[in-house]
Amino acid sequence: MSTTDAARDALYARLEGVLGAEHAETLMAYLPGQPAAEAVTSRDLALLGDRLERRFEQIDERFSQIDQRFEQIDRRLEHIDERFERIDQHLEHIDERFRHMHQRMERLEDRFERLEDRVDHRLERLDIEVHQMQRFYVGTTVGAMTALTAIFSFVVSLLV
Repeated sequence: MSTTDAARDALYARLEGVLGAEHAETLMAYLPGQPAAEAVTSRDLALLGDRLERRFEQIDERFSQIDQRFEQIDRRLEHIDERFERIDQHLEHIDERFRHMHQRMERLEDRFERLEDRVDHRLERLDIEVHQMQRFYVGTTVGAMTALTAIFSFVVSLLV
């Protein structure tokens, strides 16, 4: 048994003799179980409290710095959001212009289709007129050649 344990046992025996066993056990329960050098004093607790207070102040300062950084990031993100909003508005304007151009292109396409139909119709009429003129000219040419052949034969018969 160490000196500390022996001292505790001697104290308990003396307390038991003066106060009785029940009171001696109650009082011994309130005494620290480790050597006195290891017992925590009020001064130790005050120093620990001071150290903890300084540490918490450092942590609070660090959180303040982090909060400031988050505020800077928030401002930058707000600026970025504003830029995206302007870009979105610009893109919406471009989309509207494309819709307008698409409508114009559809109208032009309709006009070209109508023009194509008119040109096709006129070409068909011209084709019919050309065939009619060909028949007329062929008929006229054949008739004229027949008449000229007859005249030529008559002139040859007179000359011979």
